[in-house]
Amino acid sequence: MDESFNKTVNLKDKLTYFYNKNKFIIFMLLGAVIVAIAIIIFNDINSKTKNKLIADKYVKAGIYLASDEKEKSKNLYEEIIKSKNKF
Repeated sequence: MDESFNKTVNLKDKLTYFYNKNKFIIFMLLGAVIVAIAIIIFNDINSKTKNKLIADKYVKAGIYLASDEKEKSKNLYEEIIKSKNKF
């Protein structure tokens, strides 16, 4: 029983020592991970917003084309093409 108690104490001491020695690095890595996740979420939201705007322009261009306003329709289609969106 003494051995198992010593092993757990040693493990706890080792983890405490490792944490105290590398505290700065641990917090920097944790911060980097949080920033990376925030950037990924922001890019996803931004991409979805752009896709919605392009979809609205596409619908408007179709309505203009159906109502014989070909110049407005052409301009909107050109904007969609120039945006190089994968929509």
